[in-house]
Amino acid sequence: MIDNLLDQKERSQDEEDYLDVLSDLVEKYEDEHEPLPPVSGAEMLRFLIESQETSQAKLSSDTGIAESTISEILAG
Repeated sequence: MIDNLLDQKERSQDEEDYLDVLSDLVEKYEDEHEPLPPVSGAEMLRFLIESQETSQAKLSSDTGIAESTISEILAG
């Protein structure tokens, strides 16, 4: 149902409210039954770089963050 609502180009206010409630219920359920393990900033950044198939240099160029800073974060 959430996917169906998200796929709609326009939603009524009732559909928006319903989507909000469903999303809150799913989030609460997942927090209680399938909690995510804590991850470090370095692990998250590494995952994002790999999943986007990008490089530190490209990330630096796109964000304006020095490549050395990105390297320091990845090193922990």
